[in-house]
Amino acid sequence: MGKKLKKVLITSAVTIGLLIIVLGVHIYLVTRPHIDEHTISMTRIDMNQDISAAQGAGITNWLYQQKGIDHVVCNADVNNVVFTYYPAQVNADELTQSLNNTFHYQGHRYIPDEAAMKSGCPVAPNSFAYRVVKYFQKII
Repeated sequence: MGKKLKKVLITSAVTIGLLIIVLGVHIYLVTRPHIDEHTISMTRIDMNQDISAAQGAGITNWLYQQKGIDHVVCNADVNNVVFTYYPAQVNADELTQSLNNTFHYQGHRYIPDEAAMKSGCPVAPNSFAYRVVKYFQKII
């Protein structure tokens, strides 16, 4: 009877240990931050100095050569650059710093405040409307 009890206790301990490990892995996988590789974000870089149309074309060409860039618009009239990119492939802060170093500019990312964020697009990525739109995009 003693050997049987010991065997049951060891088996139970191993089973409970494995269940705890599986639970821990599950919690990690569900709660970890992840970026969908198909997600596209938009960023604006405001230049602190005037840029000419030729400089804007150079910035545009340089950005298009960077990994993860989707579309670029450089507006020399207001001294800013707006581009869309894949966050899974490129970090916008690092790209801004690299742009500043390459062209010797003092540009900075425009980060909207809370009020501007609330007045933006009402379709949040986790909303029902967003899921419906994505569903129909897959069908079409």
